[in-house]
Amino acid sequence: MTLTKHGCPLPEKTTLAQRLQSLIGGIFRVELPGGDAVTGFMTEVHHDHFVVQGMKIYYATSFYIYLNQKDVETKPYDVSIDVEAIGSLQGQYVRSGKNFIEINQGILEGTARVLLFPINQFVDYHCTPSRNS
Repeated sequence: MTLTKHGCPLPEKTTLAQRLQSLIGGIFRVELPGGDAVTGFMTEVHHDHFVVQGMKIYYATSFYIYLNQKDVETKPYDVSIDVEAIGSLQGQYVRSGKNFIEINQGILEGTARVLLFPINQFVDYHCTPSRNS
């Protein structure tokens, strides 16, 4: 399998805006710098930002989104992500696109705890083959 410079599988051709378009109307929690967060409906997606609960969140900032999904297929890669002003998180690789990456942090009450991160100057990540594969 061909890998990226970050050790991850090659990304899909999907952009962050395209991925978020499929989420409009859903309720999400977005983690922001300083321990702040916003939870609510995603109502708009634009080329440089999206809107949750009336708050504009620009792609070129530090954030991640809880997607929480029922069925998630992961690939055999562990991912370590550092998000400036938020912290470090780990999980199993779900997918990536041109400017985003998704990881699964495990199952809680039958729901996968999937997190979506932008790939920008505030996010650094690296994949390693899972030891369980």
